[in-house]
Amino acid sequence: MKKINKASKINFSVEWRKNRLILWLFIFIIFVFAFSLLWTKLMIFEALRQNLVAEVGLKVENEEGQTIKITNQIPQESEVLTLNEAQKNFDELNFLISPSGESIAYVFSDERFNKKAVSLNGQSGASYDDITFLKFSPSGQRFAYGAKVNGKAIVVLDGQEGKAYDWIFEPHFFSSDNQYFIYKARDSRGDILVFNEWESQPYDRIYGMTVNNSKTKLTFYARRGDKIWQGVVDLNKPLE
Repeated sequence: MKKINKASKINFSVEWRKNRLILWLFIFIIFVFAFSLLWTKLMIFEALRQNLVAEVGLKVENEEGQTIKITNQIPQESEVLTLNEAQKNFDELNFLISPSGESIAYVFSDERFNKKAVSLNGQSGASYDDITFLKFSPSGQRFAYGAKVNGKAIVVLDGQEGKAYDWIFEPHFFSSDNQYFIYKARDSRGDILVFNEWESQPYDRIYGMTVNNSKTKLTFYARRGDKIWQGVVDLNKPLE
């Protein structure tokens, strides 16, 4: 009888060890399955987060407490031009991109003659004493800039030099249909409005100009002697 009890105890011990091993194996399998499921969900969440950041940006706060958006979308790059030695010497503040994003212009210095010039899409223009402004038309197809030469002010429109004046003032802009470049100039005759190569009659002073909401009419006010005049220009009609 004692031998039977001893054998039973041995069999029970062996069975318990087998069952415990199976139990731990079962627990391990459950753990691996749960970990794999959690890892998969984390990967899916990260992919969705990156897509969201790429599409709408991630909002964070900088050191000043301002909310900014960060995107991890990689830009598509393409080389557009190679700068020569003279063109490398330009001021980053004088760099202009057309509204379409297809053209670039910038001012660079010609240190040999202490002059400045404009590069439009890598094509350099003439050198001048100074460059005063850069302007693209709304379509980006036309380009104008101001220059100083021998103490006079000129506008270079689509590569062609305009008439020289004593001063050229702001505002200077293209009409919304890209047809006219408009600016206020001054010489010995007085103040003049210039539309491409066409001039208004001179006034003692032109005080300002505005374009209506439909972009079809330009209105300005000017003084001649003791009278204030209102001038209206229909931008839909060709100037002659």
